[in-house]
Amino acid sequence: MGKVLVTGFEAFGGDLVNPTELMLKWIRDDSKLSSVFDTLILPVEFSSAHEIILKHQNLDSYSAILSFGLAAGRAKISLERVALNWIETSIPDNAGISPKLGPIDPSAEKVYFSKMNIESIRDDLKAAGLSVEISLTAGGYVCNHLYFQLLKAKLKQPVVFIHVPYLQAQVFDKPAGTPFISESDLRKMLDVLMQSLRAN
Repeated sequence: MGKVLVTGFEAFGGDLVNPTELMLKWIRDDSKLSSVFDTLILPVEFSSAHEIILKHQNLDSYSAILSFGLAAGRAKISLERVALNWIETSIPDNAGISPKLGPIDPSAEKVYFSKMNIESIRDDLKAAGLSVEISLTAGGYVCNHLYFQLLKAKLKQPVVFIHVPYLQAQVFDKPAGTPFISESDLRKMLDVLMQSLRAN
């Protein structure tokens, strides 16, 4: 297996941290993880996030692409099966842009499916005791927009978008009962993904 490109996002929506950005730091600081994963932090911007990946000078060298984003309110690690040709958001991106409701690309397919073996990844994460699901919606914000553009590009390597919950440290000022994930479980997820991708 060649190296895997792992992307995450900067903080957005009033939060001071994005767990996916923290994950990339863990990868860079861990020689075992960084031997398998390359990292790329993305701006939370409709216009540029996908372009940064698609113009990456080493893009063709990667065996797979794992893109991570925060899904506020979700309780499980979510493996996104599909990307929708749709924008629907109530908040602007970090560039202050609020795209209008509607299709991302009227000339493209309405939906694109990941070619990653997400069932195998789900089973490996479950076997490690992690709370995980296969999701049929990546939302209508920058995460889905990025995923749609990557899948529409029909890259040679499989791509999957993975949403993660808030970190525990992020929910102290959120409504009671807001779901979260521990840092230890996020770290475990990275270790399991590394082993799962090596085996497939």
